[in-house]
Amino acid sequence: MNPKVLLMDEPLSNLDARLREDVRGRIRDLAKQLGATVLYVTHDQIEAMAMADKIALMSLGELLQYGSPMDLYRSPNCAEVAEFFGSVNWLPGRRVEANLVETRIGRFRTSSDADPGTEVFVGFRPECIQYAEPVDAKNENTFEARLTSSVFLGDQFVYDATAGNIPLTGKSRTVPTTHGDMLSLRVMSDDVMVFAADEKNTTFVNSVGKQG
Repeated sequence: MNPKVLLMDEPLSNLDARLREDVRGRIRDLAKQLGATVLYVTHDQIEAMAMADKIALMSLGELLQYGSPMDLYRSPNCAEVAEFFGSVNWLPGRRVEANLVETRIGRFRTSSDADPGTEVFVGFRPECIQYAEPVDAKNENTFEARLTSSVFLGDQFVYDATAGNIPLTGKSRTVPTTHGDMLSLRVMSDDVMVFAADEKNTTFVNSVGKQG
């Protein structure tokens, strides 16, 4: 038929994980060969990122953000978009300078600017947490956390830790300590997401926290 536009509504939902990965690559290659535009509906963020040139993320009939997979992953415009594309560690905070946020576990320098004094949410992904030298209380973007658990997944460890009674999740190739020990951790300013503590973001972040 060689259609110019093709709609696919979750075509891979009944396939197992390995077969789904193979077929989605074949669909993308075929669409490129035919020069067709494919409107592909999915609830799987990995599938969306693997297949799409552009993603339109919708929630309850509202378009939240449109852009490339990298745009939506690295520069989400709200907490809900950030959370859809992977786990996020959330911290309530307050801007003390245009690009400096005070939180319960320390101060975080950010790459975004806004008016000081505003209430915000700081977010960073598990893979953005790095091991650091022992923390100096004056250091920005560094904090201490107590390791509570870890799971080995072959290519990485996923670990849980608490900092100031706030639960956090990290990912690393190694976990160089035992459960109950303290970790010195840091997050680079470019990896810190900051969202206004408006009604929408506050409701969403609080609901995620309760689920966790």
